Amino acid sequence: MKHYDLLAQSYTMGKIPNHVFADISFDKLLAKYLGAKQTANILAVIGRPLSAEGIKLRQELLLDLEKEEVAAYLSRLKLMVQDLELSYNAYHQQENPFYKLTAFLDFVEKYASFVETICDQALKESLTSRLLQGFTDSFTALTESADFQRLKGEAADLREKLKSIGSVQVTVNTPDGVPIAAALNRKKQSHLAEQLMVIAEKYSEGRGHRRASRRRELSMSFLTGLSRLYPQLFAQLERFHEQYQYLLDNRLFAYRNQFAFYLDLRLFFTAVGKAGIPLCMPKNSAARQTIIKDAYDVTLLLKTTSGIVPNDIEFSAESGFYVLTGANSGGKTAYLRAVALCHILFCAGGYVPAREAQIYPFTKIFTQFPADESRIEAGRLEDEQRKIEAIVAAADDDTLVLLNETFSSTSEELSLDLCSDLVARLCQAGAYGLFVTHHHQLPGRVAQLSVKTRIGFLSAVVLDDAAKTRTYKISRQRQATGSYAQTILEKYGLTCSQLTKRLLEVQ
Repeated sequence: MKHYDLLAQSYTMGKIPNHVFADISFDKLLAKYLGAKQTANILAVIGRPLSAEGIKLRQELLLDLEKEEVAAYLSRLKLMVQDLELSYNAYHQQENPFYKLTAFLDFVEKYASFVETICDQALKESLTSRLLQGFTDSFTALTESADFQRLKGEAADLREKLKSIGSVQVTVNTPDGVPIAAALNRKKQSHLAEQLMVIAEKYSEGRGHRRASRRRELSMSFLTGLSRLYPQLFAQLERFHEQYQYLLDNRLFAYRNQFAFYLDLRLFFTAVGKAGIPLCMPKNSAARQTIIKDAYDVTLLLKTTSGIVPNDIEFSAESGFYVLTGANSGGKTAYLRAVALCHILFCAGGYVPAREAQIYPFTKIFTQFPADESRIEAGRLEDEQRKIEAIVAAADDDTLVLLNETFSSTSEELSLDLCSDLVARLCQAGAYGLFVTHHHQLPGRVAQLSVKTRIGFLSAVVLDDAAKTRTYKISRQRQATGSYAQTILEKYGLTCSQLTKRLLEVQ
C-alpha cells in the first residue's frame, strides 16, 4: 500500500539553512528540553517551510494532540513501530533458515497488530485533524480488505500449529554449572515497553542475583529432523513467507520519526508554557504582512526563566524591511531572535511564543550573525561577503532576511557603505527583513532609497534617567533617527558639527 505522509511534506516550499537554527540558538533550546536525537529530528522537519495549506494541516494535528487520548494513541503507535523495526532487523539478522521463517511470522503478527491499533474505532471519533483522519482511513481500508483478513487467518493458524508441537527444548549442563538451553518454539516476545519493565524489575535493589542460562539455537541437523516429523507445517511456513514477503518494507518505519516529531514538539511547547511563556496558534496572512502581539524570545530560557520582555512585531507593505539601532544590550538581538522563531515555528505548523499572531508564510528564511573567527578559513569579512552574496542571489518576494551586525568586522566607513548597499539590494529584490546594526548613520543613508520594499526604522528604548535604564522594548520610529550613542553625543554637545561650532565660537 502507499504510505500516508503525516508530515504533509508534499506542501514543503523551500529550505531553511541549518546554520539559521544555530544563529538564533534554537538548536540549543530544543536540546535543553529534548535529547540530541529528538532535536535533530525536529530540525530536519522544521527546516522545510510549508505552504499555507500545509501549515494548516499540521496545526490541526497539533491541536488534536492537546487531547490526552490522542497523545497516548500516537505514543503507543510510536512504541509499536519501534518494536516492529526490531522484529524486521531480527529477521534479516537470522542465518538459520528455520528461525528466519518463525522470525518472519513474528514480524507479520506485530504488523497486523500495529495496523489494527491505527484503526481504533473508539479513538477515531476524537480526531478532527485531516492528517490523522486520512492516516486512519487509509489503514481502515487495508484492514477491511480480503487480503488482510486472509493474512491474519493464516498467521493465526501457523501460530497454533507451532504451539501444537509443544516447546521443544534441549538443555545441556556444562562443567561450570551454567545450563545451555535452546528452543524451537520460543515464547512470543512481549511488547518492547513491557520487556523494559521486566528488565527494570529484574535488576531493582533488593532482588537476589542468579546466573542466567545462555540460550542457544538448535543445530541444523536437529531442525532438519524436526522438519521431517512435521513436513506440512514447515512447508506452510515457507509458503507463508514467500507469499507475504512484500510486507518487509522498511519505509513503514518512517512513521517512527513522524510520530516523534509531533510528540517531541508537544513536549517542547509544554515546557515553554510551564516557563510562563504564552503560546498561540497563528493565523495565516494571505497578504504579505506579519502582525504579532507580545512576541517572546524563548531562547532566553537558556539563561533565565523570568523577566523576559515581549515585543510587538509588524511587517507590511508600508514597512517590510527594518533597520534597528539603539543602545548595546538593549534587546535588539533578542528582538531579532523572536522574529526568527515566530516565523520558523509558524512555517512548520507550530505554535509561536506570543499572545496573538497573524503571519505570512515566507518560503525562504535567512540569517547572518557574526561568525566565530576560529571556525572560518578565510577572514571574517570575506566569509560574510560570501554568505551575503548567496542570500542576495536567492532573495525574492517570499524571502525573510535577518541580519545581526553584518560587516562589523571592517572599518566604520567601509562597513557603512557595505551595509547601505546590502539593504538596497535586498529591498530591490523584494525581500522583507530586519537589520540590527550599531551604525547610527545607516537609517539616514537608506531612508530615501527608491526600492521595491519600503524601509522602516526601529529603536531600542532607553529611559531618560541617570542610569539610562534599558527597557528591552523596541519601538517603531516614524523617521530615520540616530542610535543611543548618537543621542548621548548630541545631549552633551559632542557631535562633529557641535564640536566644530564650539571651536569656531572660541576662535
